[in-house]
Amino acid sequence: MWSTLGLIYGVYIDDEGNCLVTMTLTTAGCPLNDYLNREIRQAVSQLAAIRGRTV
Repeated sequence: MWSTLGLIYGVYIDDEGNCLVTMTLTTAGCPLNDYLNREIRQAVSQLAAIRGRTV
């Protein structure tokens, strides 16, 4: 079951296949910062159309 915390504000993909994910964390110094960045980068990298990514 998925729930949303509203952490992802946007996902933008340009014509060259570059993906920008705009997000926030729940608190400053959030202990999940590295984990979330790693998981998002991994998920985006699995999409064939994506050539570059920024989180």
